[in-house]
Amino acid sequence: MWTRSNADDLNIGPNTSLPVTVASISLPYFPKIYSGFGIEHMNINLVSLKLTGLNTGDEIGVFDGIYCVGSMVITENHMLDNSISIPTSANDSLGTAQNGYIQGHKITLKVYRTGKVYLL
Repeated sequence: MWTRSNADDLNIGPNTSLPVTVASISLPYFPKIYSGFGIEHMNINLVSLKLTGLNTGDEIGVFDGIYCVGSMVITENHMLDNSISIPTSANDSLGTAQNGYIQGHKITLKVYRTGKVYLL
């Protein structure tokens, strides 16, 4: 048995159990390095989605090194169109920290699906 002695304390007896709610990870899983709308956008276009093994609900992240410069969750409409266009943002060079892709850097794609990340 548990009792509440005041608004800040919770006293739980020795034979008491409390239900625990496990929080699920919400999308987007890959947080983008830039804020706002970004600048000098480049779209990463993936076609023939039905041949890739990607599914509705998968999230695709576009990375410049360790930095996510764009991401999008695949929807049913993307699968019907058999393509997806993922906008990315360039580095604005205003500060010392990278906040977008840098021309000439290698771009990698990662997929988040049901708790796991895969490199494409």
